[in-house]
Amino acid sequence: MPDDSAQSGAEPPRYEQSGSSVIFVLGGALLFSTVLGVLFGYRYVEVMRYVRDTLDVPTTPLAWDARPLSPDECVEQALTWASECHGIKSMCDAYVDRVIAMCLESQPRDAYCASVHDTAATTRFGYRECALRGVRRNLDAEACAQAYRAVASYCATFAATNPDGSGEAPR
Repeated sequence: MPDDSAQSGAEPPRYEQSGSSVIFVLGGALLFSTVLGVLFGYRYVEVMRYVRDTLDVPTTPLAWDARPLSPDECVEQALTWASECHGIKSMCDAYVDRVIAMCLESQPRDAYCASVHDTAATTRFGYRECALRGVRRNLDAEACAQAYRAVASYCATFAATNPDGSGEAPR
């Protein structure tokens, strides 16, 4: 069956691009990108200000400077610090390692690290403790797991620098 449009001389419809629609789409993308960039920058500054005010130049004494804390209390301090951090959550969680290290370095940990040496090297280290804390998946589970990984890393570094179990904690 022959095509009637070819015989009748009718052309297929043409779609012309309007210059204003292209400008509208590009303008909208530029506006959205700008708003997102400003928001991201603001949240980044919030995190960095919090780090400065609580870790670099604290306005109040750090908890581990007031009294010796156990490693579990150090984890609790790190989780509290991360939950009070307002800004980009992944950046706040990234500082959990630093909070743990600062807390653990506040006193000798050779006995603790020796007691957890075998379990700290496993992937399950801290899993039960995080579950008992009632951490919420996708909210604070990452920070809790990272805190226990930081404790394990601290103890591994301590064991590597003090193979005989003597000496001070790594700094």
